[in-house]
Amino acid sequence: MVIEQTAAGPPGQGVPLVLRAWQEAALPVVIGELKARKRPIVAAIMGAGKSVLIAALIQRSREQEGRGVIVLAPRTSLVEQLAGTFGNVLGAVNVGQWWEAEKQADRRVTVSTYQSLPTLVDAWRKLGRTCALLVCDEAHRTEAAVILEAVGSLETLAPGRWLARIGVTATPFRSDDKEALSLWDSVAFRYGYKEAVRDRVLVPYRVINWEGGGDPEDVDRICADMLIAADRWPALVNAKTIVDAEEYAVYLGKRGIPAMAIHSQLSRKEQA
Repeated sequence: MVIEQTAAGPPGQGVPLVLRAWQEAALPVVIGELKARKRPIVAAIMGAGKSVLIAALIQRSREQEGRGVIVLAPRTSLVEQLAGTFGNVLGAVNVGQWWEAEKQADRRVTVSTYQSLPTLVDAWRKLGRTCALLVCDEAHRTEAAVILEAVGSLETLAPGRWLARIGVTATPFRSDDKEALSLWDSVAFRYGYKEAVRDRVLVPYRVINWEGGGDPEDVDRICADMLIAADRWPALVNAKTIVDAEEYAVYLGKRGIPAMAIHSQLSRKEQA
């Protein structure tokens, strides 16, 4: 695999990418690490645009015939989101998904869940494909035994048995021993909250503490009042239970705030 600074994609290319300043700065650092046969991590705050950075890296890669790129994410919702982003940039015909409901292993880029990686490796082996690049979203989750074993199998499908890989995450270090960094050499680029606010990529948050009692009606009213006073939309409210979320969505609607409860008991289509 060769990764170049300039992007000129294959047939079916999507829309041109417009990168943020931090993404422009991260690209040559990551490309340099890969050329030095290192396995870098990019640590960037949530909402900064890590998926676009991944798309830009893939856009600049040059895989030989029969070789492809695998991108891993911990949840199917993220797989679908990433596949949509990559499809817009690289062209939908070049991007496939691999998980329970989707089995597309013959595209230039395959986006899969971590849990589905072992079966994807088997599918690529049967197709005679090799892996030019592995990208792990939320890379701090890669220490599970099944993932380590699957990545080891994937290395056998890499040119020269050396697997070029990149990790991206907002939290590269955790206290849990199962969320270590044995698959990675170092954090090569960091983009934190202060930098994101400075660059107006994120807006600063403000914490407002309320020391009132725990009466449910008071909590509901005060939270709604705070939403109205802030007047920043869309907004997110976290509830303790599914029932609480559904009831509070109805409550907000009565206060003139259109709301919907999103939870695991809804269908995938409703959640989307």
